[in-house]
Amino acid sequence: MSQIRVDDEIIVRIPTMYYEEPYFEWVQANRDHLAKWLPFAAAAKTRAEVRMWLERRTSPEELESRIGGLIYWQGELVEAANLKGVGSSDNAGELGFSLSESAQGNGIATRVCWKLIDIAFAEKDIHRVMIRGARENHRSRAIAERLGFTFEGFQREAAFLQGEYQDLAVYPCWRRSGQCSQRNLASCSPRLTRGFLAQSSFPKTNSVRRLHDFSFSASSDSSRD
Repeated sequence: MSQIRVDDEIIVRIPTMYYEEPYFEWVQANRDHLAKWLPFAAAAKTRAEVRMWLERRTSPEELESRIGGLIYWQGELVEAANLKGVGSSDNAGELGFSLSESAQGNGIATRVCWKLIDIAFAEKDIHRVMIRGARENHRSRAIAERLGFTFEGFQREAAFLQGEYQDLAVYPCWRRSGQCSQRNLASCSPRLTRGFLAQSSFPKTNSVRRLHDFSFSASSDSSRD
């Protein structure tokens, strides 16, 4: 499988060395934005460094343990997203994503994450998926909350970002819990219901846990990514 079709606008392309040039150009164009939360973007400043990173990500072992890749929206590379942990002994995965600043506000990250989680639960026997985001990364945390993930707590000084150690907010979701429900996603944007939810294998629950009232939450963040 060379790609995953998310909907009429979005395709996830499994990484190969063929994408070395467009990926390098994407990192270069978005370096300042990505480097805030993605150490790789700050460190990989040359083609050789990007090539080495991509070579590791395209090894057979890496590809077997991950779902995701490079995200093309309306034919343009705008994001990278991966759910790692496939085949792990505890059937637990972790989802990470990064998005071009210019593409924010179009529901892209939410739709992509939803699709990857759906595949993980329905096809890869993943039991638990976790999203971690820096305490001040309100956009990423808002995506986790919109998808129905539950805030579990902070990992203190767990990531070295922007020259300092920062706390990571931890959001898990379990396959059988019904947290990540279609109702949660449909409430994010009418666009997400267009030919997409009907294909999902997520549980259709009448009882959906919504996340609103947390003092730590970035609920005021208006991101619709």
